[in-house]
Amino acid sequence: MAQQEYMAGMLRLLILNELSRGEGYGYGIAKGIQERSGGDLTVRPESLYPVLHRMEQEGLLSCKWIEADNGRPRKVYRLTKKGQGRWEKGRVQFTKQAQGALKAIGADLEPGSAGS
Repeated sequence: MAQQEYMAGMLRLLILNELSRGEGYGYGIAKGIQERSGGDLTVRPESLYPVLHRMEQEGLLSCKWIEADNGRPRKVYRLTKKGQGRWEKGRVQFTKQAQGALKAIGADLEPGSAGS
């Protein structure tokens, strides 16, 4: 699998994760991903917005326009029922695959370990 495909799949799962916590807008989703990753993951707008748009077209997300505090319109996203199902299934699959990959590269999976 090409790195871009892997990263796009991971971004989709991270977006689903953020929106499983409640509705959000683009910048807030990116900021949440960065904060929850301890700063290890940064999502650029040029990567985020096309994925959000595709996920909306696929029926995973719904959106509405609201007026932000600064008076400008803001597009707010939330998971659809289909998106919630995809999140639940994707989380389990990703966790299993990530654990397998860590084993394959010899990383230590013990809690609190930094890996080998």
